[in-house]
Parts: sequence; C-alpha cells; structure tokens
Amino acid sequence: MRILLFPSAYYPNFGGVEEICRLLAQTLKSRGFEVAIAVNRWPADTKEFEVLWDIPVYRFDFAAPGKRDIWQIWRMLPRSQAFNRFVQQWQPDLIHAICPSISGFYLWLSQLQHRRKLVLTLQGELFMDKHDIFGKSAFARWSLRQLLTVTDSITACSQYVLDDAARRFALPNVAKTVVFNGVDLSEPTATDRSNQHKKYILGVGRVVKNKDFDTLVRAFAAIASEYTDLQLVLAGDGDQLPELRQLADQLQISHRINFAGRQDRTEIGKLFSGCTCFVIPSAVEPFGIVCLEAMRAGKATIACNAGGPPEFITNGENGLLVAPRQPEELAAALRLLLSDTALRHRLETKALADVQAFSWTKITAQYVDIYEQCLSKKSASREAVK
Repeated sequence: MRILLFPSAYYPNFGGVEEICRLLAQTLKSRGFEVAIAVNRWPADTKEFEVLWDIPVYRFDFAAPGKRDIWQIWRMLPRSQAFNRFVQQWQPDLIHAICPSISGFYLWLSQLQHRRKLVLTLQGELFMDKHDIFGKSAFARWSLRQLLTVTDSITACSQYVLDDAARRFALPNVAKTVVFNGVDLSEPTATDRSNQHKKYILGVGRVVKNKDFDTLVRAFAAIASEYTDLQLVLAGDGDQLPELRQLADQLQISHRINFAGRQDRTEIGKLFSGCTCFVIPSAVEPFGIVCLEAMRAGKATIACNAGGPPEFITNGENGLLVAPRQPEELAAALRLLLSDTALRHRLETKALADVQAFSWTKITAQYVDIYEQCLSKKSASREAVK
C-alpha cells in the first residue's frame, strides 16, 4: 500500500503536527508500507525534495491569497499543477491529510482531477492554530468545506475536537473515528538530573496566549512562600514571554521562575525526568501530547478538565484535573501533590502504566484499519457541505 501523508507543516519546522507525521510515517514504513510526505515549502529556501528519517519529503508552493486579494485565487491554479503531476506520477493508494490548512485547497483541486481515497485527521487546528487562520480567513474555511466533500474518512485526536468540528461545519456522511495521538515509547526517558534545577514544577509548550501559562505563574505565586526551595521551569518560546516576565516581576517571584526557552528533545527529556510534577494549564487543549511525555517519564500531571486531556487523564487515578483559568484551584492541586507524597507516587505509577496504550505501534494500527476500510469501500456519494 502506498500512503501519501499530507501534513500542514513538516521539518525543518518543529511542532506537534510535524512530530505526529514523522512518527506515523516511520511506523508505517516499519510495517512495510511505502510512505511519502507532501507539504508546503516553508521556509521558501527549504529543499524541494529530501529524505528525512528514511522518508521522502516533497515540498510544494502552497501559497495562499492575501486578505485583500482573495480574487488572486485564480493565480493559485497554475501552482496546483506541480502537485497534481506529482500525485499522478506517485500514484498513492490513499492520501492522509493531517491538520489541514490553506494547503487543503490544493489537495481539493487534486482530488477533483485525480481522485484518491482520502483520510482527514483533525488536530484542533480549528480553534488552536497560533494564527487563528480558520477564525480570520474566510478562504481557509471555504477550502476546508471543499476538502470535506472529497473526504472518505475523518479522524480526530479527541472526541472534543471531533465535536467541535461538527459544530463548525456540516461534516459529510463518512466514517468518523477518534484516534488518540501517541508517544514514542522507544525514546529513552532521560535520567540525567545534573542540571541547574533542583526541586521544580515543569511547564512545556508554546508560550502563547491560548496556552494560559499566566494561570500557572499565578498559581505558583500563591504557593511560593510555602515551598521556599521550589522553582517553576517554563520550557518554550513565544510572543507571551515578555508578558509572563512582567507578571512574574509584579508578583515578586521572577527569581523563582526559570524561563528556559525552547529546548531540544534531549533537554526536554532531562527536564521531565527531574521535575516534581508537570502542569499543562491550557484552558482548552485539543489533546495534549506533552501529557503523554510526562506520563512516559513517570510524572504526575495536572491538566484542565476541558478539551482533550480528560479523555485519557482520570482525576485522582493517573493525574489531577482542575477548572481552567482558576489559579486558586491549580494552586490547591499543586499543594496536594507537593504535600502528599503517597498520592503523587500512586499517580506516577498509574500514569506510567497507562501510557503504554499510546505507543505509535498501537496508534498506527488504528490508522491502518481505517485505511483498509476506506480502500475496501467504493466511493460513496457525498453530502453537500455547508
């Protein structure tokens, strides 16, 4: 079976979608599938073709019209021909689009000319995109509606994401499945704790407004005087960093917070290994892969009781759940973990056991089942998508 993965972004860019695509591609290849990746060429000086992790990556100019020149859509049509020729030459049995964006327009055009079985995976881009592309761009919304008309199966990383998509769009009458994201269990969990941090709470992610790191900073401020040997380490970069630094100054805890910036995977592994507990303060998280990374490291996690995390974190069993944007409630949960060692160890043990169900071997098997179901069915008539 020839599978063409079509993510919204890929390396050298780095993020959740890129990592999901990489791990899925590698696992599919290990199972004997022929796999390639087609993606937008960004930055513009990125190679048009290269092989990464033994997977061929083809890049195309999937440019979008500007806000004020929507009629330039007709200029996009010639750009689509390169991708159309590639699909015709590579002859995939199935295309798997992951986290569709503006590039979905080009995939739709290709589907009109060279119809292939298409699986569309939603990763929360409709409400968590850092540029809010689906909120700001009528063209992006229109493109997704068109892409849905040529889709054979829809998956989502959580029931929350699937329900959200159904509220925003009239989804076609095709199979809809929740397939959780996975974590690379073969990646060794770092045990080197010889860093500058001592006892610390860890937060990891893009430091942007919708990640709600200000809630974590305020919660830490509420307990800082009770735990004088405790630090807060925030690993990540983003445009909210100056605001968080200012907030830390206002709360007089800047000397207790380490804004570690963006870290590579090795350093992130060390941070997870050495932390006392992990907090993901996002009010709404589509899934929360970083929760799985914390669980893989055997750490207790505190997440919000909204979005994707409650679908695999059970309060009091393998983690703690708190109300979103409530610093006082988050502070109380931190106190509980810090003061009740037996509870923390019980959560850590259960988290480490539960994360085994999220191996990419198991997640990929679910996708393969969906691929096979799609290929076994004749193309069904499509419902109109509003």
